Amino acid sequence: MQEFDAIYAEGGYFNLTVHPRVGYGSGSPARVAIVEKLIEYIKRHDGVRFVGMLELAQWCLKRPADWRRDWSGQ
Repeated sequence: MQEFDAIYAEGGYFNLTVHPRVGYGSGSPARVAIVEKLIEYIKRHDGVRFVGMLELAQWCLKRPADWRRDWSGQ
């Protein structure tokens, strides 16, 4: 949640990737429960959207000025 909070405060993009393999991926019961809590937490924030990778790629291609950031000073 701290990672999301920091990115949200900057107006950034949070990428949550899960691998539904049981046993060693995100599909184990304990990990599923944590991911569910994280998603519910994220949903409570204004302006948050959940999109697939295709929709995200199309958005980025149409609006490069909205997401490009100059990292040279950091």
